[in-house]
Amino acid sequence: MNLRERIKILLKEELSKEELIKQVINVNLLNNKMFCGVEVTHPKDRTSIDNNVKFERYKIKVFFLSGPKTDYWPKTESIKLKQIDIMNQIEDLIESYFGIYVDTYSVSVTHCNNK
Repeated sequence: MNLRERIKILLKEELSKEELIKQVINVNLLNNKMFCGVEVTHPKDRTSIDNNVKFERYKIKVFFLSGPKTDYWPKTESIKLKQIDIMNQIEDLIESYFGIYVDTYSVSVTHCNNK
């Protein structure tokens, strides 16, 4: 099953846009050993120290396996560049499929809960 067919199935399930974005990202990065998952936050649910700030973009936290006692420790420049490349892929993927821009942030974890 290709990605477009998977998206059509997900759309039929009437998932929220946040969940749909999460599914598309997970399907594309399923085989990446460094990638653990994402957390997607709708712009209206984002918070700031300044309560007057209104966000226009979805926030995507990307969880990477890169903490102590993992194969990706210490976190060298090479590992960081791989993480940045994955985050850029996510931004391009979301822009091409949904036509929206997102803010991506990385989080290092020592184990993946969803793999």
